[in-house]
Amino acid sequence: MTRALQVDHIPRRAHSRLRLGIPARLLTLEGQQWVTLVDLSQSGARIVLEASRYVGSGGLLRWLGYEAFGDAAWQCGEELALRFDEPVDPAWLIETRRRAPAELDQKGHVRRAAREFVVGGVGIRV
Repeated sequence: MTRALQVDHIPRRAHSRLRLGIPARLLTLEGQQWVTLVDLSQSGARIVLEASRYVGSGGLLRWLGYEAFGDAAWQCGEELALRFDEPVDPAWLIETRRRAPAELDQKGHVRRAAREFVVGGVGIRV
């Protein structure tokens, strides 16, 4: 005889996370920089900054043609968690998951970074 266990567990997160590791851009009042988008959910994201600069209020996160405004939930060194102002469309997550493997192609990321360096787009702009 099988019994179901009674569990009073309430999930910590309202939305599941998509683990990625793809390049993205963060635009803040201090400027903009390339970041690595580590986790993404409807309600927020975890990113790794180029350098451990303090990100005060958050900013605009851009990835794969999508963008979302968010406030900084926490920052620990180069890691930053953003809480989005509005939940992102679930279709964006599905499309991001579909396109992420191609974005992980290191050659494409290096070419894009080199192109931005040549036109002056690397690092923080003020």
